[in-house]
Amino acid sequence: MVLTLYHSPISPNSRRVWITLLEKGLDFELVEIKLDGEQFKPEFLAISPFHHIPALVDDGFSVVESLAILDYLEAKYPTPAMCLKMPRI
Repeated sequence: MVLTLYHSPISPNSRRVWITLLEKGLDFELVEIKLDGEQFKPEFLAISPFHHIPALVDDGFSVVESLAILDYLEAKYPTPAMCLKMPRI
């Protein structure tokens, strides 16, 4: 199973997801969405109904919005952890 990240290289939100995928060592495919109208095509709207990038597809399941994608990746692929847990005092 390969994850697919729909992104735009100029998007900082796309880059944060891309970096997380790399740091977690996950296999993924990058699909560039050109923000010249490509984000409004029916094929992409089926993945991201509000035409937002980044969007991640994992085995037919779509997640949009970078923070939601990061939460999803951390829950499904917890190792290595990308967040620091604060020690209890």
